[in-house]
Amino acid sequence: SGQGRRLRRNYAPQRERIKRVHSGPLVILLLMKIVIEHLEEDLHDWCCLEYNHMDIRTGPNRVVVTNLPSQLIRGRLNTGIETHEKKFVEAFPDVEPAKVCLLDPCATEELSPEDAGKFDYYLFGGILGQHPPIDRTAILRGPYPSRNLGPRQMSTDTAVIVTDQVVSHGRKLSDIAISDDIEVQLGPQESVELPYRYMLDSDGKPIIPPGLKKILKQDVTLDDFF
Repeated sequence: SGQGRRLRRNYAPQRERIKRVHSGPLVILLLMKIVIEHLEEDLHDWCCLEYNHMDIRTGPNRVVVTNLPSQLIRGRLNTGIETHEKKFVEAFPDVEPAKVCLLDPCATEELSPEDAGKFDYYLFGGILGQHPPIDRTAILRGPYPSRNLGPRQMSTDTAVIVTDQVVSHGRKLSDIAISDDIEVQLGPQESVELPYRYMLDSDGKPIIPPGLKKILKQDVTLDDFF
């Protein structure tokens, strides 16, 4: 019908319509995907906490975890997280490399709000950090443009949350409150120092995954991860 043709003309293609209506952060909020290429042999509880945390913080249906065998998941990831057993390049063969931004500590260019609209996918290495870092992101380098998030290593969920703040909300890295080497209080006389960079909330407290303290208290020795 004529009405049907008008509806199609008004709403398609979605990408171009969105850009005409709003060329700023809204474009990224609706289109961008956060992809975690899982690089550990197992799916540690710590990884689950971070993946679920980034899903909670960035909104539903935006986080994708690739290179993750289904038998490792066992219901431990939020239902809003999309998972693939194949690596990113195999799971999304039609994605143009120029539309993928690799978040790489060794990149020469810093992520900025001006990157909003340039990329549809932001690719991260799903890595349990080591201190000092040993550049495990190198395995993902290749055809993708890359950006860094500053000179210090972040936890994976922090890197995702900070990236979202920059490209979806237009905040400069220099305007985001950050703390290095945070101390997590486990009890009246017990604490653990995490040698990573974490984002701070409006009260100046580190934004850490729910359940992290429980893991640290129950069964984590720092040598397992750092």
